[in-house]
Amino acid sequence: MSANQKLSEIAWTQKEIEEQAFVSRYIINCFKKIRLREFHEHGPKTVQAGHLAHLKTEFVVDYKEVPSEGIADQMLTLLHPTSAVCGMPIEKAKPWLQEEEEYDRSFYSGFLGPVNIGEETNLFVNLRCMRIDENSIRFYAGAGITEDSDPHKEFVETEMKMNVLRQQI
Repeated sequence: MSANQKLSEIAWTQKEIEEQAFVSRYIINCFKKIRLREFHEHGPKTVQAGHLAHLKTEFVVDYKEVPSEGIADQMLTLLHPTSAVCGMPIEKAKPWLQEEEEYDRSFYSGFLGPVNIGEETNLFVNLRCMRIDENSIRFYAGAGITEDSDPHKEFVETEMKMNVLRQQI
C-alpha cells in the first residue's frame, strides 16, 4: 500500500478474494461444528494494519445470546490453526506439515487481542510475528498459496509483511 493510496482504491485479485473466502468458510464451518448459529458476519472489507492493507471479515458473537458454557474455549480449539495458516483440507494439511517441516510452526500464527475488557473479547488471527531472544530477532510471516499463486509475488508479499515487523523495532 503506497503512502497516498486510499483503502477504497485498492483492487484485490481473484486469488486474494479466494484466500479470504476460504478462511471465512472455514470459520463458519467451525461455528457449525459446535452448533453456533447466533453470529453476525461483516465483510470482507479492506482494512489497514501498519503500512499494509488486507481483507478482513469480522464475526461477531453475542455470548448473552449463546446458551452453551465453554463455547469460547471450543471455538479457539477449532480455530487454531485456521486454514489460512495450515492449508486445506486441514485434516490432511496439518499432519502433512507437521511431518514435512523442520521448524516450530507455532510462531507462524496464533490469536491475540483483549479478553473481557468492558465485557467484550476481541480476538484476531495473527499471521506474522517475531521472536526476540537475547542476541537475535527472528521474523515469521507467510503467504497464502493457491493454484493461482505466483511464487515471486508471494515472496514480495512476505517481505512486505516482515517489513511491518521490522519497523516496530
